[in-house]
This record gives sequence, structure tokens and C-alpha cells, in this order.
Amino acid sequence: MDVTPSIGCPVFVPQERSEVPRLVREAVELVTGRVVAGVLAFLDSRDREGFLHLEQDICGAFAYASGHVVAGVLGLLHGDGAWLEAVTAEARTRSDRRLRHRGWRPTSVRFLGGAHLTLQTPYLSEDLHGRPGRTRAVGRRGPSGAGLYPALEALGVMERATPALASEVSRQSVRTASFEEAREALGERGISMSTETVRNLTLVVGREALRQREARGALARQGVVLSEEFVGERVVLSADGGRLRLREGGQRGRKGKGGRRRYRTPWREPKLVTAYLVNGKGRKKRDAVPLYDGTLEDADAAFRILATELKLRGAARAKEIVVVADGAWWIWNRVDELARFLGIDSSRIVRVADFYHYAASVTMPRRRGWAGGAAPRASLPGVAYAA
Repeated sequence: MDVTPSIGCPVFVPQERSEVPRLVREAVELVTGRVVAGVLAFLDSRDREGFLHLEQDICGAFAYASGHVVAGVLGLLHGDGAWLEAVTAEARTRSDRRLRHRGWRPTSVRFLGGAHLTLQTPYLSEDLHGRPGRTRAVGRRGPSGAGLYPALEALGVMERATPALASEVSRQSVRTASFEEAREALGERGISMSTETVRNLTLVVGREALRQREARGALARQGVVLSEEFVGERVVLSADGGRLRLREGGQRGRKGKGGRRRYRTPWREPKLVTAYLVNGKGRKKRDAVPLYDGTLEDADAAFRILATELKLRGAARAKEIVVVADGAWWIWNRVDELARFLGIDSSRIVRVADFYHYAASVTMPRRRGWAGGAAPRASLPGVAYAA
């Protein structure tokens, strides 16, 4: 079954909400014949390899149909003049530059199912009219970029990819060892893109995640509580450091004999934080989504991330807060500050140090480069030790 990943135009573009069911029906009918033909062909052969390809092809066919549905929804929104005016005004308000409407321009959008669509959408760019100074040279963009598509930006489309596709690409980049492996994993799902596109999308998602994290931090400092998921619960917190090497440099400087610039690979310590809920028996609640985050910045930055999420999720009214960690000073020295940020008494936070880290710090000889991080038991008053 040959399912092309390109959508010339949506199979049907609704003009109003009542026509959405027709969009879904026509998108499914678009691949019904191919699916039926594939099933009948398999029934004639009935072999193992044929069954494998049958399931893969059916999955790809309905993914293609889903692209038509989402593309039709995009067409419906672009026919809503009031909505377009609203998102355009919002983009102008949010921008620190004066933006000028440049009309409708064609741009390509990729969907999670692997299909892509070229559509006409409003385009805004910086208004340079009357601005003093030399005109920008042809082909040279400023540091802020060329412009933006307000309708697509309002829907979370980034780097010409829908939010669902961008999320899947970044998830595969995190799970695999390289962008190339992520590209191969996506290709197995029928999502074909270059390694450079995978990298760019992952970086865009990362920048957006950092922007949202900063925005959440600002809300927490204002005392805002967004949810009550930690209210009345037993919340377990933990933090730890790791060890990795980063590639730095290599962009400038003289090239060597092999045509490459020299770069450094210093060791860095990523700091990771987590928060999760446990029941009365101390077992993790499987229906509660845990928090995982981290940073390459210092310990203060790591605890700001943790404090922000605790504040926003109502941890100040938690039934119990437990900090579990090794004996690293950068963790325990910040527990009292965490309590002050939450507006609770420090005695409400139960401190539990990992017994095995403590035992290692006592029994193992100190040697240069050992990163046990644990402090002697007597130097951590008020801390319980648990196996």
C-alpha cells in the first residue's frame, strides 16, 4: 500500500463547525479503498511477513488520513476572520518590535502522521519604515529573525511542525543516543526528515520549555498556585548530581590539518530534581505524574526549579513533605530555604539520608576524585537514615 506523505490540499475544508463530521468521513474514505485492498491481499497470502506489512500499512494509511483531518481544521481556522484578527493583534502586543502585516504567504506544515501541507497564512515582520540607519543587506537577517506567522504561532506550530510532531521528535531525541538515531526511529514510524531538521526541532522545543519554566518561576514568586495536586498528599522530593562531558568551542579559530577546529570537552555536573507522591505505605502512586527536571546551572538554580513546582502545585498544604537524598551539602543546606519559600515551618519537612551513601562515606577511604558526596552522620543533625 503506497501512502504518499504529501497533502496537496485537505480532502475537504469545512466552512463552519457543523461540517467537521464531513471532514472526518471524507478523510477516512480517502484511505478506505487502500486499507480494504491491503486486507484482501493479505488474506490471499496469509504469511507472517504479509501480516507484518499489513499492520504497518494500515497504521500509515490512517496516519495519512489524520493529516487530512488536521489540515482541514487549519483551513477552517484560516477562514475565521475574527480569530485571525485576534491572534494577529495578540502577536503584535506580545512582540517588543513594531510588526507590519505582509499579507498571506505560503508555508509548509508537517503533521504527526508524517504528511505535510503547504498553505497560505498571514505573515508579520518587523516594520522598518522610517527607521534610521542603513537598510539591511539582501539575504541578511537580524538577530530576531525575519518574521512570524501569527495563526500558526497561536496553535503552537514551530519550525513548520505541529506541536504533536515537535513533541514526538524531541522525545525521540532524548531517548536515543544521537539525532541520527532519532531520525531513524522517526523514519520507522513514517516520519521522514533530515537529521538537521530533527536537531532544529529539538532545540526549538527545548527553548520553549525553558521559556515556560521561567514563566512558571515568575508566577511562583508572585505566590500563585495553579493546582492542588500536592494538597493533602505525601510528597517525596529528591535531588542529585551527575557527571557528563560537554563539547565546547569548535566554532571559531584556526583549523587543524584535518580541517576541523579544536574544541574542549570539560566535565560538568548536571543537577537533577524530582518530586512524586506516595501512599500511606510509602509506595509511589502510579496514577500521579511525577516531576522530573534538571539543569546544568548551580545548586541554587536546581532548587529554584523544585521550589517553583512545589509552590504552583500546592505543596504548602501537603500532608507531609519528605526529602530523600545522599549527604551532599548542596542539597541539605537548601532545605530550610525551600521551606521559607513555601511559607511553612522547616520542621514540617522530614529529612531522610540514604543509608548506603552514608555507609560508603564512613567505610570507604577518601581518595582524590571520589564523588560520594556523603557527609558524616554527626554533621547532619535532624536527618534520619534509611536503608
